[in-house]
Amino acid sequence: QLTPVPNTGYHFTAWSGDAAGSAVPLSVTMNSNKNITAGFSINQYTVTVVPPVNGTVSLTPPGGTYDSNSVVQLTAHPNAGYHFGNWTGADVPSGHANDNPLSLTINANKTVTANFTINQFSLVITAANGTVTKVPDQVLYDSGSVVQLTPVPGTGYHFVGWSGDAGGSVVPLSVTMNGNKNITASFALLQYSINITAVNGSVVKIPDVPLYDSNSVVQLTPVPSTGYHFTGWSGDAGGTTVPLSV
Repeated sequence: QLTPVPNTGYHFTAWSGDAAGSAVPLSVTMNSNKNITAGFSINQYTVTVVPPVNGTVSLTPPGGTYDSNSVVQLTAHPNAGYHFGNWTGADVPSGHANDNPLSLTINANKTVTANFTINQFSLVITAANGTVTKVPDQVLYDSGSVVQLTPVPGTGYHFVGWSGDAGGSVVPLSVTMNGNKNITASFALLQYSINITAVNGSVVKIPDVPLYDSNSVVQLTPVPSTGYHFTGWSGDAGGTTVPLSV
């Protein structure tokens, strides 16, 4: 009686020579000298990757079916806007869930899952003499999301434009989050003109400039022509104060 005993990683396939078939055990009647061969083949196992979301997985070597004790390398490839997170499944070696690529020793059928996570980015706003409203207002934003920025000038200021990772002066500004962003909102002082009308005299302006910054003070002094005297202010001022601070 012959019983085949495969080595680890192999299995019995069939008898040949003075015997045939795959009976186990094999009973041989000794009616002459016998030469019998026991055939063994290496075990083969499959590697199954659960169809991933937001990415793909490649196997090296490819194929999906492998000899016992061979080593297969699994590489996770995230889609645009995503990054590899980890491997899950009972067949992921302990302590290697974050490896990419992941090496598997094939000693049984294996099933693994690759998990991908959406990228997130920060949006840093710099604004002096005003603020910027973010909608939505978050610390981090998912890749591909859109943030709307609206400048809010401080008192006496007006919005001038965007700089850094944005340009122009569109209000509101829509920012697509495809990376970390640093955007500056620039504000400038409002400026105003002062128009003086004077008949039979003139007015001295100190300082005498075409435009004045918001909240600056201009001093007006009337200068009568010969034979005239100053009587009072009208329009956007009143009274007879000399000099007049506007």
